[in-house]
Amino acid sequence: MAEKFSGVHWMLATPFKENEELDLESIGNLMDKAYTSGCEGVVALGVTGEAARLTDAERKAVASEVISNSRGMPVTLGTTAAGTASTVAYSLEAQELGAAAVMISAPAMGKPNPDSLFAHYNRIAEAVDIPIVVQDYPQTSGVHMAPPFIARLFQEIPGVQYLKLEDPPTPTKITAIRALAGDDLAIFGGLGGMYLLDELTRGSAGAMTGFAYPEVLVAICRHMAEGDRKQAEEVFYSHLPLLLFEFQEGIGVGIRKYALQQRGLIATGRVRHPGPQITDETRSDGQERGVVRTTEARSTEPAQLAPVRCRFSCPMEGTVAASYSPSLTSPDLSSALKAPSFRSLLSHAAIWCNKALKATFADKDESVAQVVTPALSRNPEGLPQVICNVVEGFRIPVLAGMRVVPLVNIAR
Repeated sequence: MAEKFSGVHWMLATPFKENEELDLESIGNLMDKAYTSGCEGVVALGVTGEAARLTDAERKAVASEVISNSRGMPVTLGTTAAGTASTVAYSLEAQELGAAAVMISAPAMGKPNPDSLFAHYNRIAEAVDIPIVVQDYPQTSGVHMAPPFIARLFQEIPGVQYLKLEDPPTPTKITAIRALAGDDLAIFGGLGGMYLLDELTRGSAGAMTGFAYPEVLVAICRHMAEGDRKQAEEVFYSHLPLLLFEFQEGIGVGIRKYALQQRGLIATGRVRHPGPQITDETRSDGQERGVVRTTEARSTEPAQLAPVRCRFSCPMEGTVAASYSPSLTSPDLSSALKAPSFRSLLSHAAIWCNKALKATFADKDESVAQVVTPALSRNPEGLPQVICNVVEGFRIPVLAGMRVVPLVNIAR
């Protein structure tokens, strides 16, 4: 029996030429990067691989090219389709081409029908001999799979061996599923790696996502596997602004492809129509603010730059002391405040707080500036929190809801 999947299985972008024809030559570059980065496998023909925009002939061509360049890495192929018969056909083709597994999301359904969905996966499993990765991504499928249903799939269908979980809050759902299904169901996180650290803490097997810097994901998984959470946190939080910038709804594929192009891995950043291309302003943000580099990926070790001291105020929690390290932008205060990476982090904090946040900054020369985020109306489930997580002596604002870390109240 093949070894169980774990670690990072990099989700591949599908490269296109400027005229939107397939660019099969660039697939070899992506596969080389996956191999040299230490990925345990790759996944092709997923949602961010624009599988829905490919013809059947193009799907087969991409799959064949990926498998021929796999260098021993297991290849999972997405075979999601609107109907059971077509999904079975895609899955049989994947198996014949040499795929190690197939990844299948729920087909769109007019009304929730768990029995019909269960039969869908069961019929596919009966038709193929390779494992199934169930993709739980309701944002694209429109189908919500509850933990008991996922546990039933695993317990009653032998072919269902993996879960790609993209239904946030993912750490909470991992715990709920593991409580029902046990530890043998290997659960992988997705969503660009934004929740990877907490997913690993809750027992995930790794990540199946296409973040343009797979070596970063590999480093995080490696440190956690070695029991070095502190180092994993340093790598994760130093790259969190890039994770957030890349995974912007609507344009995330374009940003990712632009980053891959700038790394020299694909010839163009073209997204196939009707997918949106990113604007010149977004490219400029990526280059000038340091969120997307024009050469190789940044080190997976956090940069040692002097932090900008920061004090946050929140109407719900009082005043908290913190400092922000602009290691991914620039060591000066002005650039740090302009960085979309920091504005994104602060905006996420404001969303979870459901209040306005005021942040006062001072750099090494005691220059002072202030940023105030507007109050936002969204109120997620659970107690709203603004979290400041300690990373190498500083505190940076991060997306809340994953771990509750008490704030340090210094109001006097």
